[in-house]
Amino acid sequence: MEHRLDRRIAMHTPVLVYRRGERVAVTRMRDFCAEGVFLETRVSGFRLNDYVELAMPLLGLGARVPALVAHVARDGMGLMLDPDSAQVRRFLRCIATSAPQAQRVVA
Repeated sequence: MEHRLDRRIAMHTPVLVYRRGERVAVTRMRDFCAEGVFLETRVSGFRLNDYVELAMPLLGLGARVPALVAHVARDGMGLMLDPDSAQVRRFLRCIATSAPQAQRVVA
């Protein structure tokens, strides 16, 4: 069942994932919306409700943004973001305006 309140926007850019302050994965974002992101990764060890942080230095987003693992799949993981956080809103706004491919909407 789909719980998303917003439409997903396709995005393909590298994302660094940190856990407990240490970088644990270099992944690729598949899509994002106001509530979260889906990261493609084959790194195992992520579990539901794990707290992680994201950074995207290639887009000038070196500051880490907190996220919660909401879904784990073989090809990646869905992360929930806090849409009420000013830090998360800045992160998402920068992603949406930085990449031309961010204009394609995923059904």
